[in-house]
Amino acid sequence: FDLPFYRFLLNWMFVAVILALFASLVTHYIFGGIRLAGRGGSLTRAARIQLAVLAGIFVAFKAVAYWLDRYALLWSGRKEPTFTGAGFTDINAVLPAKLILMAIAVICAVAFFAAIVLRDLRIPAMATALLVLSSILVGAVWPLVVEQFSVRPNAAVKEAEYIERNIAATRQAYGIT
Repeated sequence: FDLPFYRFLLNWMFVAVILALFASLVTHYIFGGIRLAGRGGSLTRAARIQLAVLAGIFVAFKAVAYWLDRYALLWSGRKEPTFTGAGFTDINAVLPAKLILMAIAVICAVAFFAAIVLRDLRIPAMATALLVLSSILVGAVWPLVVEQFSVRPNAAVKEAEYIERNIAATRQAYGIT
């Protein structure tokens, strides 16, 4: 019962940070902290710091979301007609992917906070590009490849251990062990 509550809190924090980010963008634009006219536009020091902190907090929350996603794998519906819970792909592809993405999100958050000191927005921009690219490749493509080329041809062999665990847990839950 704890995981849904933590996800609820995290979702509210995401919404609060996004609203604060948009409000900051609008406010800085209205009061001249962000100028789009001219060559390349410009940001004042205060605008750069505030936006970098808010973006860093958002990415740090994303790292926490990746951490919590690991526990949500226990209710995975990837093999739903057969069983509910973590299967071969979840344990051997999705779980390591979530840990890798969490580490990249932490590095990206640190890059946003470092942009405050370094006064260079290229570092967090590259870190964000790395996070987006890795979330596509590591978070989506890799589990799909494992499922398609490793699990589907040998489903009975690959999923047997996980189905046995599911049956044992169901028997224990209903008291028919």
